Amino acid sequence: MAARSTLRDDLSGDYELVKLLCEKGADVNARGSEGITALHEASVLGFDTIVQFLLDQGVQINARNDDGDTALHLASAAGCTAIVQRLLEKGADVNGRGHSGRVPLWYALQGGHDLVERLLLEKGADVSAQDQASMASARKLGAAVKLRREEKEGYSKT
Repeated sequence: MAARSTLRDDLSGDYELVKLLCEKGADVNARGSEGITALHEASVLGFDTIVQFLLDQGVQINARNDDGDTALHLASAAGCTAIVQRLLEKGADVNGRGHSGRVPLWYALQGGHDLVERLLLEKGADVSAQDQASMASARKLGAAVKLRREEKEGYSKT
């Protein structure tokens, strides 16, 4: 089987292996099952060095999986702060919507990832975003952001 089809399948956190596969012609944008790319996989698993390498190789930063989610959605859901920051610095769409209409901020709030939430807000995340089922309506998303801020202020005062 050609090296092109193995990059995502062989992603185990081994930077040297990823580098070697790319040198042998692996396609950094190749998709596996469910439309998952190596960038999606590395982002959700917290492989920061590999994420940086893939970005340096010109990977499509806003590529979507079959659910319409990008690497930023997945890293936000997993609470991978360093990767979220790296993706944002490289131009990931902070308000990109998956097929459900959910934005990365929704996933950060859902997972209770305060640092990720703050990074997304600093980069212009839309607190009025709604998903298709209206489970994360503008009011609920805005209230969640406000509640988290109040909780943090309350904890720091005691």
